[in-house]
Formats: sequence, C-alpha cells, structure tokens
Amino acid sequence: MRKLLIAITFMLSMTSIAQEQFKLTETEFIPTQSVILKKDSTKTAEELYNLTLGWINEMYKQPDEVIKARTHGEFIKINGSTNFYVKTGVGRVKRMVKYTITFKFKDGLIKMSVIDASTYTPPSQYSSGGWHDAEFHRRVVLKKNGKPRKALNEMNNQLADQAESEFNALLKSLLDFEGSVVDESW
Repeated sequence: MRKLLIAITFMLSMTSIAQEQFKLTETEFIPTQSVILKKDSTKTAEELYNLTLGWINEMYKQPDEVIKARTHGEFIKINGSTNFYVKTGVGRVKRMVKYTITFKFKDGLIKMSVIDASTYTPPSQYSSGGWHDAEFHRRVVLKKNGKPRKALNEMNNQLADQAESEFNALLKSLLDFEGSVVDESW
C-alpha cells in the first residue's frame, strides 16, 4: 500500500512539471522556463527534430542565420528577435527583444526552453542605452520606502503579457505545424 501511494505521488508530481504553455508568475519567469510539448506519441525523436527544422524554415526569414547549433535528432538552438510595445506616459514605446530558444527531443516529446532574452534600450539623456539582459516576470518592485513602483510594475506586467503571448504563439505554431506535403507530380 505504501509503495502504491509513493508511486501515485511520484506520478502526480511528474505530470505537474510538464506544462504546455508559458505562464509567468512572481517565481516563474523567462528566461528560465521550459515547456514540454506532447506533439505525437507515434513520432520518433528524429521525426520531431526534422519537423521542428521544417517549422523553423517556414517561420523565420533566414533560417540558416537563426539556427545557432544543432545535434541531429537531439537538439536545436535558435536565436530570434521580435518587438514588444510598452504603453508609457508619453505613448507606446517599441522594445526590441532578442531571445535564444533550445529544443530537445525524445520520442513523442519536444522540450522548448527560452534560455536567454535581452532588450534594447535606445540612448537618451537618462541612459547610455544598448542591449541588456531581460527577465520577464510579474514580481512587484518596491521603492525604498516599501511602496510599489507603479510605473515600473505596470511596464513589467505589459512586458510579461507580451512575452507570454509571443512565446505561446511560437508554441502553438509549432504544435499546429504538420510539415510540408511533398507533391510527387512535379
């Protein structure tokens, strides 16, 4: 009975680890989150690897420049970029975001991890600007007096919303991708 209880507890803890969406909280943030996709239990790791390569070729304008590393049938690492828009007191501000994603493959499963993200801040009278490491999260940032920094927290929440949306859209696109159909009549 005790062994059965331990086995059930272990199985439940394993299923709670595998999530199928990026969800940002105070403790969960990008770039440390991984998502395990259950693509198709009948596909081998190599088939999923090839499917992901096909998705990258269709998704990105210059796939050869996006792919930074790969091990056939096991691993792909890509660098991509996008724009986020943040509403501030002066209007909407564009933030360029670069990210690094890894894909690891097992039979029937793809593990997608955002391992790095950085944002570009244009130079201004207040900042020298440049690329800075980014952490997309929902933590509350406080002033020295202990009160929340309203503007910074609103901006962090907007960036977190957009990061969730962007990376979940990539996930959905990969899950929906079926690969190219080869027409033999050519």
